[in-house]
Amino acid sequence: MNISLQTIIKNLNKNNTQILGLGYFTNGNGNYWKFSGTFIKELMNSHGALDVFLNEPYPLTHKLNAVINNREDLILNGDYDHADSHPLKEYLNSVGNDHQEFVVFLKVLNDLGNSGKTINLFGVGSLVKKSDYNLVSDKYEQPEYVHKLYPNLQVDDNGLHDEMKKGNYGIDDPDMYMQLMINYFRTDGRMGIIIANDTKIQKVKVGNYETLGYKLDQQLGNKYACLGTTGNEGKLLFAGRLKSDYQIRKTKVEPDMELFEKPKVFDFKDSGSFQRYIKRRKLDKDGDVLLKVERDLNVHYYRSNELKSDQDDKENFSNVDDLDYVMYFKDVEPCHLLIVKEDEEPVPDPAIFKSDRI
Repeated sequence: MNISLQTIIKNLNKNNTQILGLGYFTNGNGNYWKFSGTFIKELMNSHGALDVFLNEPYPLTHKLNAVINNREDLILNGDYDHADSHPLKEYLNSVGNDHQEFVVFLKVLNDLGNSGKTINLFGVGSLVKKSDYNLVSDKYEQPEYVHKLYPNLQVDDNGLHDEMKKGNYGIDDPDMYMQLMINYFRTDGRMGIIIANDTKIQKVKVGNYETLGYKLDQQLGNKYACLGTTGNEGKLLFAGRLKSDYQIRKTKVEPDMELFEKPKVFDFKDSGSFQRYIKRRKLDKDGDVLLKVERDLNVHYYRSNELKSDQDDKENFSNVDDLDYVMYFKDVEPCHLLIVKEDEEPVPDPAIFKSDRI
């Protein structure tokens, strides 16, 4: 049924919800970040403190926490030159959140902190990936943050790799790793919000794999809630892919797949049964739709990092019954690049960078 943002927050407070999974259906969707900022501002009308958990490695995101708490300035570095150089590389391990809308979201957290609220942001994503044991870029710049959590790690290159692999730091079960990190950082009695893909925050398994949301639901019961997002059609900013022959071989990218150096905007349309459910009932006649999920809906929406969806209820679709609430964006808007070259269109709101801080 249709529900207001205020009613959701009232329900969360009534249930004494400790953690809310706030999911995105894919990267590069500007609606998600605007909605998340609005949701958190509304939530903080009834809370004095908030922990935000981001699916990025902690040793990098501690710098973001310093930024939103006015201990450091936000610095943009480099260009979109493959995956090794991107504007927020000092704070993020990938380009998935490397866009204007994410910076505006940080400004929301910063403003809340400046208003007297206690706001902390923690990275809870795994330090390494199963495919290549990819280490965060500042493992030597800020070793104390790594060693605080992992005292057995060695500082030399080979030793660090070996210890990472032996210690299984999120390689085989990144969702268990995220759960452990959330429990490590979270403060009892303080609300926490997880920023991650819908697949991670949903309360059910994917096949036999226990998702983060499933684990937290088992741990916290009704003290955990999840709100997913999906969309109708529009455009998405899709993260740039690696380009060199070596990187193509390493990541097993198909030879005929288009490769590019930085994120680009693509068309998106969701033809899932949930979208058809919304349209048949004309629930979106006035725009976006926020629903409390009824458990017998059994309708599906798209939830993948692919660019287009043209088949229903297959591998890349999820059942809305796996969520407590779902936000449907009628018109999907793309995120916007942080760095624009002279021959490209200007960013729509460059004023966000005129301050010394975010």
